Amino acid sequence: MAYSLDTKTQVATMDGVTYGPKSITDARTGTTELIGLTEEECKALKTEEEARPAWLLERLRQKRNLLLAETDWSRGDDVPDSLRNKYTEYRQKLRDITKTYNNIEDVTWPTKPS
Repeated sequence: MAYSLDTKTQVATMDGVTYGPKSITDARTGTTELIGLTEEECKALKTEEEARPAWLLERLRQKRNLLLAETDWSRGDDVPDSLRNKYTEYRQKLRDITKTYNNIEDVTWPTKPS
C-alpha cells in the first residue's frame, strides 16, 4: 500500500484515496490543530468503508425481518382469505425488498394493509 502525507496541508493519501486531516482542540487554550491521519488510521477508515455496504444490507434485512414477524399472525387458519391475500402480497413485497434495495437508507417500504 502506498501511503503519503502532505505536511503542508496534512492531507494523507493511501492507494490513491485522499483523507482529510483530523482536528485536535486544546481544551486549555481553545486552539485547534489539524493533524494528518497516520497510515494505520487510513487503513482503518478503508476497512470501515469496505464493510459499510454489507452492514447497510444487514440493517435492511433486520428491519424487513421485523416487519415480516409483525405479520406472522396473517398466516393463521382463522384469518379470512381476503385479509390473508392482502398480507400475502405485502409480505412478498417485503421479502423482495433486497432485490431492489441494498441499504436501509434509501428504502421505500411497502404500505402495510389495514
